[in-house]
Amino acid sequence: MSDLQVTNVKFNKYEKGAMKAWASVTFNNVMTIEGFKVFGKDNRIWASVPSDKKGDEYFDKIKFPKDWYGRDANNPVLDAVVSAYQNQNNGASTSTSSNQSTADEPW
Repeated sequence: MSDLQVTNVKFNKYEKGAMKAWASVTFNNVMTIEGFKVFGKDNRIWASVPSDKKGDEYFDKIKFPKDWYGRDANNPVLDAVVSAYQNQNNGASTSTSSNQSTADEPW
């Protein structure tokens, strides 16, 4: 898995409460996972994996093993989503369109 890379992140703006956008993440230009969520509150931006709500509980649709990215490290996929979102919203040159950013984050 050391060659897994986030090669594209696309956003659909969705502002409701703390939620700011939906994100689709493409890995190695061959697989896309949709349904990531981007949140922002109190000058902090964070992302979550796709999930389903059943009753009052949320269940993640995908999981990344902790030993894949290290117990004390942040999830590199979620970090790539946050970085791409921040680049897009700061007008950085990595933004490829009004609703799409790229992030090349190997790990």
